Amino acid sequence: MALQGKKVLHVDRLDHYGGSDANMSYQCLVQAATGDYRLHPHIQDIDLIIADEEGHSALLESRDARQISVDLTPRLVFARGDMLQRIVGAGLDQYAEFTLIGEQTVWPEGGQPVPLPFAANNITNKDRYAALKAALAPAPAGGGMAAKLAVLSDLKRFADFRADIREHIRRVHPAAYGAAPLPTSGAAASPELGVDRIASAPTLPDLLSAYSIASPVPTLLVQRGVLFTGASPSSISTADAVAGFVRYYGSYGRYHLPREGGVYSSPLLTVMYGSGDLVQAVCRLCAVRRGVYIVGADVDVTRASDVTVTIQDTVIKATAPVIITEAGPDPFGRVESFHYIAVVRDVVDTEDRQLHAIETAAGAVWGLELGSTAKAAPRPFRTVHLIAETAEARASAAAMLRSRYHVVSAVQYSKVASSAPGEGETCTVYGRDGLFGMDGALGEAGRVLGGMGLEVLPKPKEDE
Repeated sequence: MALQGKKVLHVDRLDHYGGSDANMSYQCLVQAATGDYRLHPHIQDIDLIIADEEGHSALLESRDARQISVDLTPRLVFARGDMLQRIVGAGLDQYAEFTLIGEQTVWPEGGQPVPLPFAANNITNKDRYAALKAALAPAPAGGGMAAKLAVLSDLKRFADFRADIREHIRRVHPAAYGAAPLPTSGAAASPELGVDRIASAPTLPDLLSAYSIASPVPTLLVQRGVLFTGASPSSISTADAVAGFVRYYGSYGRYHLPREGGVYSSPLLTVMYGSGDLVQAVCRLCAVRRGVYIVGADVDVTRASDVTVTIQDTVIKATAPVIITEAGPDPFGRVESFHYIAVVRDVVDTEDRQLHAIETAAGAVWGLELGSTAKAAPRPFRTVHLIAETAEARASAAAMLRSRYHVVSAVQYSKVASSAPGEGETCTVYGRDGLFGMDGALGEAGRVLGGMGLEVLPKPKEDE
């Protein structure tokens, strides 16, 4: 609103920006878990779990606890999409830094994280694919040669599948390699996709079966590595799968960072210090445009246009033609996601910007691991944020995490949904409105501001 010439007064009862999407120090999060710091009411059932008493005490006594940055609701940004366009168009990139996710892994229950065999042309690393197949599927009878032939057969079939998908994108979604947003869910599959064998496939398993892909590995790669979903394959329509491929291929390869031996790319960006820092960037940009932010204040709307703000003993009265208020603490009475934020130390892996797809018997769990490269924690510490749809899946993933890492301490909590699901829609941590759905966050704000004739973070003009 401030970018479009409106006078803005933003008042928050909390002592920080961002509400349930806030970014804060680990010290503040620990204080919240012990009742000494107030969080947004959508953050519930918060609990501190200390794994290393001595290490935890030393951490809190040092300045490291203040330098470890955590998100209450972490989000990632696709390298090409509506949100990134608007970030650049509004000038938010002047106030926030971004970096690429450096590694994607699948972490099978009872095993170790296995890096996905992705490159610019997708699955090209045979050794990584073989390692993933060995971790997820039993080796065929016949020993090493049979296993190698099975890997080559998988790769050949999957290469044919990818080639048809890419050709479909070039023909039907040519702007995907430009600045196209994710196509809407349910878009009809094109008869130009592959041949009739794919155009007639109703679901993802049918689509893969059309190419005689029966191994669980390619299916899992598509689910976790391309579509970024925890949904069961049978519930993913062909149209949604194609839309996910459009988004993936449109984002992959747009940005590169140097790595030993060459460069690498990723379809996903993370905000330095955490995605909540983007909220603070919005606040800074609003202040530059003469907006006023007040945190840690009590606010009372006495009439439709009158606002009273109380900061300790100071009372400020304001008149506003439009007042936007937030919903109450439990508007829909349902938990959207279960979180577990662990501080770990002395990790052997060199890559400290990892996205883990953790497979548990209770369901898939996403794990976002960030360290000093993403400015999320000073060496030797890192943060690992687990996000699950159920408490059981969170508990299983947390146990897997503790078996592999030296966990100093962790804070777990549940997050109440902030919006009602639409007809036929399930709001979960996965999909468009979850960890990977920052574009979807524009929708709710757009509905509010659209009625006022305003635009959310205006897009850059064509000549820009």
